[in-house]
Amino acid sequence: MHEFSLIQNLFEIVKEKIQRQAKILKIEIEVGKISGAEPVLLKEAFEALKKGTEFEEAKLDIHMQEIEIECENCGKVFQPDTFPFQCPECEEFGGKIIKGDSLMIKRIEFIVP
Repeated sequence: MHEFSLIQNLFEIVKEKIQRQAKILKIEIEVGKISGAEPVLLKEAFEALKKGTEFEEAKLDIHMQEIEIECENCGKVFQPDTFPFQCPECEEFGGKIIKGDSLMIKRIEFIVP
């Protein structure tokens, strides 16, 4: 389950960005639908790993990012309903993934004592 390593990395990034002692209140992340990360497992890993840390009282908000594909044939940008991705304009299969395959930190709420 790689979600544990993703949450460990998330904690490291947040600590690096804040660069001081702080009480973390909330972290909002955006998870692409084809990122390979499972939101339920991310929440479980977050709850397990935050115990005894500055993240102990923090909440994790997860927002799902839709998939956006750009057709390499006609250039149309679309949100596919199924896989394999098929362009609704020219009906070609495949395309370039524009959104939906990433995991990003959107917002960090914290208080400095």
